[in-house]
Amino acid sequence: MRRLFWVAVGAASTVATLRKAREVADRHVPPAARSALGAAAGASTLVQRAVDAFRVGTAEREAELRAELLAGADLPSSRARVDAWRAARADRRDADRTTAAVDGDHPGAGPVADRKAAARPGSAAASAAARRGPGSHRAGSHRAEDPEDGSLGYSFF
Repeated sequence: MRRLFWVAVGAASTVATLRKAREVADRHVPPAARSALGAAAGASTLVQRAVDAFRVGTAEREAELRAELLAGADLPSSRARVDAWRAARADRRDADRTTAAVDGDHPGAGPVADRKAAARPGSAAASAAARRGPGSHRAGSHRAEDPEDGSLGYSFF
């Protein structure tokens, strides 16, 4: 209740201050200056209208360009193809996670922990590392197998 009271006091004092400031401005500002301020407000309105018209025009032109660009496109088959690619990528990701879980890797272990575990003879990580082969520290890694890369595990070619 006290908060509501102080909000009301603040609103009332703001209204009173604005009225008083307008009275003072009307008494002390010459009429020519007031008309210049009115013209500036009118110019601001004109600029806002121009910006709005520009936005409408760009939206219309964008729609025209899209229509021209996609005129001969078969959108349903394109969407189906993209959906198939996304599903295949999700399947690969799931298969990589399953392989990682079977091999004993877990997220967050990282290549350093994998190498340490693979160094211990007879460990599950050592047998998993042997199955994966050299250069691959984690199951499902998509690193290039380029001998010039050494231990970096990536290539720009």
